[in-house]
Amino acid sequence: MSILYQFPHSHYCEKGRWLLDHKHLNYVVKNLTPGMHRFLAQVKTRQSQLPILYDQKEWVSDSTAIAEYLDIKYPQYPLFYKDEVLDQEIYRIDHLSKTLGLHVRRWLFSFIRILQGKTSGFDIMISKQGLLRHFERVTAPTFKFALKQFYGVSAETAAESKSVIEKTIAELNQLLVNNGGRYFVGNRLTLADIATCSMIIADSGHPLGSHKFF
Repeated sequence: MSILYQFPHSHYCEKGRWLLDHKHLNYVVKNLTPGMHRFLAQVKTRQSQLPILYDQKEWVSDSTAIAEYLDIKYPQYPLFYKDEVLDQEIYRIDHLSKTLGLHVRRWLFSFIRILQGKTSGFDIMISKQGLLRHFERVTAPTFKFALKQFYGVSAETAAESKSVIEKTIAELNQLLVNNGGRYFVGNRLTLADIATCSMIIADSGHPLGSHKFF
């Protein structure tokens, strides 16, 4: 059975889960501790990002690479068309979704950094149980420092990200309208649809803010 190594509240990992679900594959998820995940990631894939898929003794990192791998190994319910023009458009929209995801993450982190109390977004990130919760007094200030230091989270960058989000969603929305309003590329679900939707779905399972597509 396949294993998806992930963070539970990550847009990119959600994208990985949706790809596997679309393929109707049986898999399990293993949640890794932020920071400590680097040990497995570096050893198995020589990089430090999640999600990582382990399947048939192969390790695949990056959600787009996972989509490519799945289409080769499991051709049913394809994520691409094997048509140069259509697939180039799929990759273009996937790239736009990654830009969107980076700014969605920073925009959300701006709230996590300033919220306090047991109902904050930060408490959701570290979960109710586990290592991070056990050492909460240490992990809480460390996480908040890391959000500012490594993701550049501030009031100014949050406002910048909100602007990029609005512009990117408007561009994606127009692409969807141009193709008839149901799918981004062609006449069926592809990586383009999964990539975009997974970037705008917040951890609660509701669309980000008031944005919605055609």
